Amino acid sequence: MPNKQTAVPIGLIREVFCSEFTPQLFAGVDTHDAALRLVAQLVRHTDDNDLLWADVAEALPENYSGNMLGELPEMIAGARRKGFDKSAADFAEFEMTEAGLIFFKVSSRGVTAVDVSGPFQALGLLRDTKSAGWAYFLRRRDADGQLHEFIASDKQLLSEHDAVCGDMAAQGLRINESQQGNLARYILGSTTGDRITLVYRIGWHEIGDNNGCRVTG
Repeated sequence: MPNKQTAVPIGLIREVFCSEFTPQLFAGVDTHDAALRLVAQLVRHTDDNDLLWADVAEALPENYSGNMLGELPEMIAGARRKGFDKSAADFAEFEMTEAGLIFFKVSSRGVTAVDVSGPFQALGLLRDTKSAGWAYFLRRRDADGQLHEFIASDKQLLSEHDAVCGDMAAQGLRINESQQGNLARYILGSTTGDRITLVYRIGWHEIGDNNGCRVTG
């Protein structure tokens, strides 16, 4: 632990002992992920990176032999680059990362990063030729690297988001079961300027104020 001249913020001490990720470090289980998330919680309590390093290191078992300690400085730097040291009011509610969708849960203790799902893209807003049946056109890759495209209707996202999430999971999207509502909220809040028209037959179609277009099979 830090020497006696080091002033340790009480908020930092409380965060270390109350974090849901500290027991994983104590047990030496999944230490990389646990340390990454714990650091994201701790950086708002101090600017002293050496103090953060020492606190996380002390949470590890005595016989720990992994390489996570060598990765800690970059974890701390990365947490600061991503803004985890900012106040709760400065955070966006969601962030789509390479690893997936993150929800930033704000509480009296600060901000906690919660895993929501694997990564995906909202490619455009979809509707029929009468400007009804609005939906989001999504694309993602499964664990085998296979590309999947999915239509998530606004109506179902609002009233049956568990059914939509089940269909997406069946096509390989990793979803945190407890975060299905937040996944639906993220999709419904996605902004995209692209529009896609869904038709159910080939031939000429009148689309909005346009003269029409021909769809071939």
